[in-house]
Amino acid sequence: MGASTGGMAVNLNTGKKSLLVVNDPEGRFTRKTKVDGNKAVDVDNSGIDDFQATTHWVQDPRRIVVRLKSNGPRARSAAEEAADPANPLPPTGTLSITLIDTTTPSTPVTIPVNPIPVTYVDDDDSIP
Repeated sequence: MGASTGGMAVNLNTGKKSLLVVNDPEGRFTRKTKVDGNKAVDVDNSGIDDFQATTHWVQDPRRIVVRLKSNGPRARSAAEEAADPANPLPPTGTLSITLIDTTTPSTPVTIPVNPIPVTYVDDDDSIP
């Protein structure tokens, strides 16, 4: 099972990019390993929109980089806004990512990934 490593800080500002490193001690990653559905989902916070997610091959079958692009917080209803007008962003979350390897397109292989705990930042001053 793939496992994330390091302190994962993910930018929540719309359009901002972040990187995650996923390790697999079984060495199942290839150039054809992709994020299933091209998305990462926060399973802790329903108010966070899914992240766009793609992989970057680093020529090591035990490690792959997942590039995230934030779609920002979801739009809130009038009732949610009235109940919590301050609407602070969540400080943390847990991302769910499923990787698939399509070396053999007719029989793609799912590579399970442990849930990835992350710390959210909202860096609106950096370059996207």
